[in-house]
Amino acid sequence: MTGESAIDAAQAFLGTVNTREAAATFWLVAFAAFVVFHRSTRPSAVGVLKALAKPVLLAPLAIAALYAGAEIWALQRFGLWSATNLKTTILWLATFAFVTMFEVANAKERPASLGKITRDVVSVTAVLVFITGLHTFPLIVELIAFPLVTLIALTGE
Repeated sequence: MTGESAIDAAQAFLGTVNTREAAATFWLVAFAAFVVFHRSTRPSAVGVLKALAKPVLLAPLAIAALYAGAEIWALQRFGLWSATNLKTTILWLATFAFVTMFEVANAKERPASLGKITRDVVSVTAVLVFITGLHTFPLIVELIAFPLVTLIALTGE
């Protein structure tokens, strides 16, 4: 990929970001900054990063990422994937691919069948894709609503 095509791809991607996604990014970055820079939470953040760096977690993620990368490369070569699909691809990877890898890895410990695991993950992915495609509000409304909706969702179950 040349420098100009990388810039074009970045511009195409940024053109697909709506105000809800901008608000979510803002709050996630703010939360991460708080955790990293606040002395009382820093040791916990380091512990979480160490736990995430374990081979038992990294191996399935690496396999899924390599598989997705190969698929994206092949689809792009045939003209079936472009940078405008990046947001949907990332959403799919975070909800379906990576979650499925962990669910399948834990399937022998739980009596759930592969069909049930797939149905559960697909339903979560479908809901998430539907919600992200709904009407978005101006950025200030999304910045206020995002933490409120997150709080309500986290206390719901």
